[in-house]
Amino acid sequence: MTSHAVPPTRRRASTRFLMTCAVLGVAGGLLSIALNWASVGFATVGVVFFGVTIGLWVLPSIIGLALLQRPGAGALIAVLAGLVNAPFTPFGYAQIPTALMMAVLVELPFLVTLYRVWKPWLFYVGYTVLLTAFSTLWFVATDIMSSPALLVAAYAASAIASLFFVWLALLLAKRLRHAGVGRTVARPVPPVAASPYGSGGATS
Repeated sequence: MTSHAVPPTRRRASTRFLMTCAVLGVAGGLLSIALNWASVGFATVGVVFFGVTIGLWVLPSIIGLALLQRPGAGALIAVLAGLVNAPFTPFGYAQIPTALMMAVLVELPFLVTLYRVWKPWLFYVGYTVLLTAFSTLWFVATDIMSSPALLVAAYAASAIASLFFVWLALLLAKRLRHAGVGRTVARPVPPVAASPYGSGGATS
């Protein structure tokens, strides 16, 4: 019976992938501790606070996706962040499914492309999907359409402004990649297929 050992380079890449996700998860967990308590303190203007800060909740997940370009990176970071902050926030472990769903919605466009396309605009598409889904849930839960028009307009403006966090996440991921973080973990560039005509064959 033949055993197939995992190549050392693949093991190292897997370890670095998990370590990178863990670091981003811990950072996201610490950030969301403050966000959870702030959401309680700003409950009277909850819908506007949600619109302003929704990008912060998924910032680590977007950074991880952009940096690592691996399936499930955003979702894993969200779960780790939830596990870190749960003991220190008023919502406890009950918030983890919500955090996971937010990360999954951001990751959805990449799933549609089978994780083969990592264009920057797809991150904005994923974030827009997240905004649309959670805004709809929030509107139904709070009956915001019966609220003053100014509050509805303030939420819309704050939600659009929160697209800044996508830009920030992509910028931070780029800086980290240039610093060497995740360089050996990120999705490898597919090799160019050899021409069936050999090196001297015709090209299109």
